[in-house]
Amino acid sequence: MKLNNLWLVLNFLVLTSPCLAQINNNFMAVVTQEQTNCENWNKADWDDYLNNTLLKFPYADQIYSRLKSVTEKCKNSFDSNNINMCTNRIFDYYKQFVGGGKGMYSATMTDEKYLASIPPEAAELPDELKNLKNGLPKNWREITSKNGWKYALFQSNTGNSSRLVIYIPGEKFDKLLVYYSFAANNPDPTTYDGVQLQAIGKVSNESTAPKYYFNSFGFQGHDGTPKSQLFGGRCISCHTSGPRAIVPQKEASLKTEVGGVKNLEEFNDLIVQKTPPDLSPYYDLNNFPKNVKVGADCKSCHNGVDRSSLAISVNRNGSFYTGEFHRKVLVEKTMPEWSDGTISAAARSKMVSDISVDYKAELKKWLTEVTCEGNQKAKNSEKPSKTKSAPSTLSSGVIK
Repeated sequence: MKLNNLWLVLNFLVLTSPCLAQINNNFMAVVTQEQTNCENWNKADWDDYLNNTLLKFPYADQIYSRLKSVTEKCKNSFDSNNINMCTNRIFDYYKQFVGGGKGMYSATMTDEKYLASIPPEAAELPDELKNLKNGLPKNWREITSKNGWKYALFQSNTGNSSRLVIYIPGEKFDKLLVYYSFAANNPDPTTYDGVQLQAIGKVSNESTAPKYYFNSFGFQGHDGTPKSQLFGGRCISCHTSGPRAIVPQKEASLKTEVGGVKNLEEFNDLIVQKTPPDLSPYYDLNNFPKNVKVGADCKSCHNGVDRSSLAISVNRNGSFYTGEFHRKVLVEKTMPEWSDGTISAAARSKMVSDISVDYKAELKKWLTEVTCEGNQKAKNSEKPSKTKSAPSTLSSGVIK
């Protein structure tokens, strides 16, 4: 599309939707800047453009396409100043999210390739369940008890849904079967809507990141048996540190029930991982901020060693996903772990907001760590230490 035609389209959209006015103004300002003088930019100009224009765009597709466009338009300046050294990381990071990434599961491979890469013993439901309508018989409690499986039936804080989670220990992989119903109070898992399989690889020591795989199944077939399906968002966005601890909704209409364990705490001890999982099936880790520490009150644990960095909490379009922080900090109030229950609601709300602000700043630092002028900034992505720092003191007198 020619520039003039694009300008007409954008202005038509502005007339019909005034909220797009600022987007149009910003876009046209960038186009004007790039069109008029980018061939005359020196290295300092490129640094200024990356920091003060390009990385202020909110979406991955915008950033990637604008950078691709300006490097093509200003090829002489780009090549003569060796600008690729300061843009490679930006290109390689954001291309993982262009068009929503390769697939639902992974930013680096198609869904077909991802599912084919899962070891057979980690990809399938157990024989006792995989050929049954809705993936469960009426006597599912007896089957879990007979096989030594553990389970928790509860009403979740995620989407106010009913869930049954079955823990199945294995030789090479432990499995979690997460049956879900979109109804808030459904005590019968044999009528649920689908099941997500999570497989966690066994490791010999805590320094090795366990393999971690997902497979989703629906019950839409003519016989209602589980069939692998592509449904939902990118699973790893919610499970950056592995399976989540179960925290039932308070005052839930569905009573929490456990089997094979004494209580929910014992069940969570089985499923919550001690170290972050191997994220290489999901992102290009050579070009991902896996060790960038985000959140003043979070980064002592979410340091890339003890727990995954919060910078990994992005959806398939590359937008920072705050739903998990909101649930953990504001709803369940299980984070931060060092909290003694005295943090006020206002402080918790500020904490979630501050995480988003800090994420944007830390991601930008990481993306522009190598400047176009050739001076490397202070590294924030160096190999993390096993030593935890003390949590920060909350500001504004929020601990009451």
